[in-house]
Amino acid sequence: MHHANANANNSDTTAHRTQRHVTALRRPVGNAEVERRLRCLREAIDMLSELNLTVLEVDVNRAMPVILIQVSPRNKALGTAFAYSMTGGAHGRVRRVQTQRNGCRIEWDVQGH
Repeated sequence: MHHANANANNSDTTAHRTQRHVTALRRPVGNAEVERRLRCLREAIDMLSELNLTVLEVDVNRAMPVILIQVSPRNKALGTAFAYSMTGGAHGRVRRVQTQRNGCRIEWDVQGH
């Protein structure tokens, strides 16, 4: 029993050490940069709302914030979008497309060929 406990403690220590290493590699973004990203998101979301497009999620943790929107015929109002990834699923292939507005990447999934 003692041996199994020692292995569990060793595993916890290794996981904790790995997390500290990952955290140490991450550079602090800083308040000004976070505020800039949030302003970009606010402006982009306002624009999407004016177009009656639905925001599904946002990611502020990238240099250029990402907004995932619901697929809709109204997405054409955003202009040209470029496919940048393709996955397969239960409903066939899904392409994730993106365009840029207000300092943000706006993405949505398109099913099809």
